[in-house]
Amino acid sequence: MTEDIPIEFERKYLEAIQELKESTIWGNNSLPPVHRYLRKLGVRVRPPHYYSFQSNLVRMSAYFSVFFGLPVWLFVLDGISTSVPIALLRAVLTGLFFGLLMSVYYWGSTRTHGLSTWEDL
Repeated sequence: MTEDIPIEFERKYLEAIQELKESTIWGNNSLPPVHRYLRKLGVRVRPPHYYSFQSNLVRMSAYFSVFFGLPVWLFVLDGISTSVPIALLRAVLTGLFFGLLMSVYYWGSTRTHGLSTWEDL
C-alpha cells in the first residue's frame, strides 16, 4: 500500500486538510482535539472523515471507553459498589454507543459535503 510511504501519506493528509477547509465543516469536527494531539505525537492518523464507517466505529468506541468510561467509573462513581466486570461492560457499551453516533456523523458528513475517499486523494 502507498499508505506505508510517509511522503505519500503526508501528501494525502495535506489534500484532505485542504478539502476539509474548503467544506463548511466546522474545524473541531473536521480535526478533533484527539486527532491533533496524536499528530503532535508523531502518529500518522487520517482525519476522521477519511476512515470507513467500521474503522471509525472501532476507533471512537475504544477511545471513549478507555478515556471516558473507565475514568468516570474510577473517579466519579467510586462510592457506588459496582463490580469490575459490570464497570467494564458499562464502559464498553457506552463506548459502542458513542462510537456508533460518531461513525454515523462522520459517514453522513462525508456524504453531505461530497468529500473524496482517502484512496482517491
